Amino acid sequence: MNQPKVGNSQAAKAAARRLFAAAYIINGRNGTQAAITAGYPVKTARITAHRILKEPSTHKLIDELVSSAGMASGLEVVATLRETARIAMSDPRRFFRADGSAIPVVEWTDDMAAAVAEIEFKAVKVETVTDGETVTRTETQPGKIKFWNKNDALEKAFKHLGLYERDNSQKAANLTLQVLLVQPGQS
Repeated sequence: MNQPKVGNSQAAKAAARRLFAAAYIINGRNGTQAAITAGYPVKTARITAHRILKEPSTHKLIDELVSSAGMASGLEVVATLRETARIAMSDPRRFFRADGSAIPVVEWTDDMAAAVAEIEFKAVKVETVTDGETVTRTETQPGKIKFWNKNDALEKAFKHLGLYERDNSQKAANLTLQVLLVQPGQS
């Protein structure tokens, strides 16, 4: 991305804000790096990023860019979250019948298939008797099924839902209280 000098005109500010929003997405939502990429001075990039990110219009622009990029790439928030949920909520018992035999891959639901990272197949001899004649044939069945990492999917879901932030804010409040209690000279 080119690094234009940020001007004072409204058009220049709008262009810089658009560059900032795009750089913010590209840089993994790193505001300081996005400000530098958009052409703001390195010395004040952190403060500038904070100021720009406080404005609701910036978040609207970021959301628009994410949405249009998602549509262009086929990655949309809802679909991505659905895939994460499929992994996080997967249950290996669904892959077997009540008698313990594996359900054939062609009978798997979309939720089941999304949870699978790898399949090793095994050759199984199947005998059928028709009109007194035994026919033996070999068919492939799933032998070993490896699932996507459920803990990774749950962690991503926790982050999306903000559950770590809530937990951290509870810890921070408790920590602040402890700091205030041990400061010397206060009663």
